[in-house]
Amino acid sequence: MLTPRVLATLRATLLFWQEEMAVHSMEIARPYWDQSEFSPLTVAEIENLRRELVSVSYVACDPQQNVLLSMQLFTAADLESLSSQAVAWAAVVLPTS
Repeated sequence: MLTPRVLATLRATLLFWQEEMAVHSMEIARPYWDQSEFSPLTVAEIENLRRELVSVSYVACDPQQNVLLSMQLFTAADLESLSSQAVAWAAVVLPTS
């Protein structure tokens, strides 16, 4: 699950990529790029993605049926108090305004 800790790691990784890799020729990044048919994100696109990963919400889901159990959005803090419930959680990344 995309926990706050995992999200912080992803944002830090994106910041490293933005500052150390994306500013150079894309050829320098090729060995790290697993799908050659796509172009790596630009510096601006990486910054937008980092901003979007700041506010992630969660919804209750049933992974066996591949359905949402509710449309109610929960925060990571909410999940701590709801952890006793036997449900799976799906991360929802909403666009920033």
